[in-house]
Amino acid sequence: MARLGVAPHVADKILNHQEGTISGVAAVYQRHEFLAEGKEALDRWGAHVEDIVRTFGMLKPTILIDGKPLDRCTAKPLRTESVLARSQ
Repeated sequence: MARLGVAPHVADKILNHQEGTISGVAAVYQRHEFLAEGKEALDRWGAHVEDIVRTFGMLKPTILIDGKPLDRCTAKPLRTESVLARSQ
């Protein structure tokens, strides 16, 4: 998030870090939730992820159960031929 220009204390709030950049006495008195800043940060993160997906394409990882590919829709093992056909 730092690369996207998100302030460390905002990233700490988003990630729910209890001990972050605001700690000690400051944490006792600093009760602001940074909701608007968090929304902006998550919007930036979403745009960043969309750029990655657009650049590299949507990658669908193969789920393996006992070394066999699993069909995500039916939760049944796929035949190897159908997996090979999908990857081409």
